[in-house]
Amino acid sequence: MLADLESRLVTALAGVHPGSVKLVAGPWPGPAPAETEALSLHAAELTLPEREGEDVLAGRGPAHLETLHTFSADGDRTLFTLPESASAEIHEVESPAGRPARAGEAYVVEGRSLRFYEPPAAGTVVVVGLRGPRARGFDERRAARVDLVATAWAAGVTRADEILERSLGAIFPAFLELGTLGARRLGDSDAALRLRAPQAYLHGLERATRALGARSFVTALARIRVVGELQVAVMAGAAAPARRIDELRYSGKVLAPGK
Repeated sequence: MLADLESRLVTALAGVHPGSVKLVAGPWPGPAPAETEALSLHAAELTLPEREGEDVLAGRGPAHLETLHTFSADGDRTLFTLPESASAEIHEVESPAGRPARAGEAYVVEGRSLRFYEPPAAGTVVVVGLRGPRARGFDERRAARVDLVATAWAAGVTRADEILERSLGAIFPAFLELGTLGARRLGDSDAALRLRAPQAYLHGLERATRALGARSFVTALARIRVVGELQVAVMAGAAAPARRIDELRYSGKVLAPGK
């Protein structure tokens, strides 16, 4: 998930920096001997804030099996109809994939069909999630925070500041289109780990000088906090049938007085 965040933001940064500025995602010790300017982006940590006495499992609910259907938009179509076999409840729509669409604002459900108020752009992949029966496992939602650090490297203060400012000018607008981070499935497992509705705010700015061998760099650093809803889910097959009591029978015996 942290690498997913870094990768998407580095893609956004590529549009504002010339080839002379090296863009790096993840932990990085600094420029190589042949490199003079760089911007490194490091999602250092994801934390789950806890309050004293809080039940940390309060956000854990039942898991459900999920079926996904995808459609390819052509830029004109607004009505997307699910196959007749799709009888489960529609619980999530993404348009494009990874970006949740809100029912009532972006679309309305009409039987087995979704009708968008505006046609999704041509080439957009529309993902429809159907909630099936109960599954073994759980679906947990909690508030989470990612600490993100953007560091500009340059020979002088003015240039380091310029690289960082241009970077921040691309990073914050990128969150308007970023969508859900992470994966519906972790590898081939039955587990999901996603950060939904991520939003970012500036937490601090720093400057420093860094010596790398015989060379000296000025670094301009921005600390950014990303907040959102973390989903951790395990959906390991259908749940065992619920046991219930269908009938209660009572019997008794009336004793004569004195016995």
